Amino acid sequence: MEKLSRVIRQIPLIVLITVAFAFTFNELNPKGIDVKHQYFPPKTVTRPPEPQATPTPGKSAEQQFQWINTEAVRAYFESQEYQRHEIIFIDARNEELFDEGHIPGAHLIDYYNWDEYISPALKALEKARKIVVYCVGGDCEDSRYVASALWDYGYRNIMVYEDGFDHWRSAGLPVETKSYRELYGNQ
Repeated sequence: MEKLSRVIRQIPLIVLITVAFAFTFNELNPKGIDVKHQYFPPKTVTRPPEPQATPTPGKSAEQQFQWINTEAVRAYFESQEYQRHEIIFIDARNEELFDEGHIPGAHLIDYYNWDEYISPALKALEKARKIVVYCVGGDCEDSRYVASALWDYGYRNIMVYEDGFDHWRSAGLPVETKSYRELYGNQ
């Protein structure tokens, strides 16, 4: 019994010596494992952030947005800024509605499936000086949700198209019918 007790007390010392030897061998070996390397980096985008305080005291992110109508959106759509990709349109509806038709050049960001749609839009968002977010219009709040999430990510100069896509289409303005998968593949 005394022999077993002695062996049990020596186990931590043996483990410590073995670990020290392994790390030393690994460090001296030119093909050793880089123990400082981040092999599993965290995801950069997971879901919309929780609402944060806005820069203007007493105002919510939603109060910071500019609410625009069809005439203003049409002017942005026909502008040189839009041609230079300084203005982008974000469609906050779901993929099925996007596939049925959207403002030409719009990027889809479905708030309820944020992870799937935010990455393809990020490059365009980084270049944009103005962001116009829309959904179907009327009582649809999806454009507000997406605009608020983008605000919380630090994007500013966000406009919400309050009339929405249904009004755009009924006004006979250009509509693109390329599906999301045709535009972006299976990202």
